[in-house]
Amino acid sequence: TINKLNDLERERLLTRLREASPENRIENIPDDLTSASLQGRIDHLFLEKDFNIPGSITDEGLYDETDDRNNFIHQLVQNVLNSKGNVYIFEHEDMPENTPIAATLRY
Repeated sequence: TINKLNDLERERLLTRLREASPENRIENIPDDLTSASLQGRIDHLFLEKDFNIPGSITDEGLYDETDDRNNFIHQLVQNVLNSKGNVYIFEHEDMPENTPIAATLRY
């Protein structure tokens, strides 16, 4: 299901991201995002619209930046959705500075 967020919902989610403790947040680290997504730990995944990271997630569950398929974001989103996590896409200006991808963790 895809839902459009109203301004209040968007601000609440972004506040939750900004206020999450470092142990409960991952920003811009594909290896950590990969592990957390495969373990079902990502509660909320935040993506900047049109953002892409080269590489993919291997069959062994590792991030491979040299993979030419460049479907890392697609795989990551699928992992999060498969574990009942939430995925949100925001405009560049709404995301925290220098943070095109981030996640808050369940545990």
